[in-house]
Amino acid sequence: MAKWKLKGCPRCGGDVFLDSLEHRWFEQCLQCSYMREVENLAEFYQPALEKEPALVRKKKPAW
Repeated sequence: MAKWKLKGCPRCGGDVFLDSLEHRWFEQCLQCSYMREVENLAEFYQPALEKEPALVRKKKPAW
């Protein structure tokens, strides 16, 4: 079963999946093919950091 991290790619913000090759683990982006070796599998399972919220323009008081 494939493991996915939706919107987890640091380069394009795409979906990342976990893959193995000869006893080594990699995370790879489906959209841009970014690939990074995962040294500790617990690192992959941590929730992705949320992006900063968009700036919200505050309304000026009508005084």
